[in-house]
Amino acid sequence: MIDHFGCGVGDYAAAKRFYTAALAPLGYTLIMEASAAEAESGAAAAGFGRDGKPDFWIGAEGQTAPPLHVAIAADNRAAVDAFY
Repeated sequence: MIDHFGCGVGDYAAAKRFYTAALAPLGYTLIMEASAAEAESGAAAAGFGRDGKPDFWIGAEGQTAPPLHVAIAADNRAAVDAFY
């Protein structure tokens, strides 16, 4: 069972704005954020999730290569449409 995962992004600020807006219809919010000084990787990181549990993380390490496929479950079709 996967507990959480993370991926690097090329533009941390833009990615954080994007995921904050895109994941909202799925009930995901920004739950936790670590500055570069606080993060183990030395790069800022943001954890998104539901019910207080960050399970989707982005980090300012740079783009993940090769590309990463991510699928997040939605409660209903209306949530999928709002996400899209």
